[in-house]
Amino acid sequence: MRHRLLAGAGPLVLRRSLRQRSLLGAVLAVVVAGATLLGLCALLLTTAQDRTLAAHLGAAAPQDVEVSVLLGVPDGTRSDAATGAVDQASERLLGAVRPFASAASVGLISALQFLPPADQEPLRRAYLEDADELIRHSSLVDGRWPDASHASGALEVAVPVATATRLGLRPGSEVALTAEPPGTGSAGAGSTGAAEGRTVLVVVGTFTPERAGTSAWTWDLLGGTGYDPEWLRLPAYGPFVTAPDSLLPTGVAIDRARLVAQPDLSAGDPESYERLRARVGELQGDLDAALGDQVASASVHSALGSTLVAAGTRQGLTASVVLVTALLGVVLAGTALGLTGRLVWRRRAAEAALLTARGAARRQLVAHSAVEAVLVAAVASALAIPLAVGAYAALGRLA
Repeated sequence: MRHRLLAGAGPLVLRRSLRQRSLLGAVLAVVVAGATLLGLCALLLTTAQDRTLAAHLGAAAPQDVEVSVLLGVPDGTRSDAATGAVDQASERLLGAVRPFASAASVGLISALQFLPPADQEPLRRAYLEDADELIRHSSLVDGRWPDASHASGALEVAVPVATATRLGLRPGSEVALTAEPPGTGSAGAGSTGAAEGRTVLVVVGTFTPERAGTSAWTWDLLGGTGYDPEWLRLPAYGPFVTAPDSLLPTGVAIDRARLVAQPDLSAGDPESYERLRARVGELQGDLDAALGDQVASASVHSALGSTLVAAGTRQGLTASVVLVTALLGVVLAGTALGLTGRLVWRRRAAEAALLTARGAARRQLVAHSAVEAVLVAAVASALAIPLAVGAYAALGRLA
């Protein structure tokens, strides 16, 4: 019986739909608009949220996402003895930021060395620094950057313009640093190696630091100024920047080390970001347990946690706005559909009364309406899905 009712409903529904196509068009437009809005909001609350979060974090300033570890080396520790602590700290750091970073840059600052005396400054000090991060955030003014492959017998260095000006240095100048003050007898005049407390440097270039938008120069002893007349009560100059990975082989004592990991957060999801934040938060404890007495101090510095929290808060606010928009859309679409439904009911009231008078059962009328509703829903879905996807793509291009 049900199959006969549905079979009879088809021709009647088709004829009625053709006669009332303008009214059904209005109903279809309301349903399509509501379904498109809901589909667009669903995409914005799922796929778009993750993509927007990843894009926002991927475009964050380097200093807002980098994770750095600062190691203080015990006094008198030679560079070769500090290698083990640096390697362990690097391993822990990379373990915390994987899979968002696969390498860490290492910067080393030597213990303060003594320069040859001058008339106005009988005691003055300088320091060596091995940090490719400094080279990336500096502008070469004269000469070239140090190159470890150039075996000239002296250690190649580049110095800030402020340092070069005060010390009268230029590319080609040589200067010797000693671990002890001049005249103490600890470094003989004929000594040429760090093992005897004397390190000969040759200046190959001068540069100016670029401190804006980076934390590379914040850990430098002099903050990139090149000179301080009262650094620990004595004049200090530097840094004398060496070629990458060339300071450790000299055997010069190391004062501190800085390891920096720069995570690439452009491909991730909220769960992976939360795991990253938790691991970085546990890094300090991991370093303390692993390094023990090998270092005088170990500290983790990073704005990554606050950056992730801020991004998550922003994502939550965006989701709230989208959800409110979706609810308003549902209310408006429901109201419009209700009004059009009343129009349809009024338009077909006489037709329903006539069919009933001719013996049509209530279930037959319901079957007719059900067939019509299914057809409208099918057409609306076929139209709303590509419209929602197209609107989502258009919003993506605008963003």
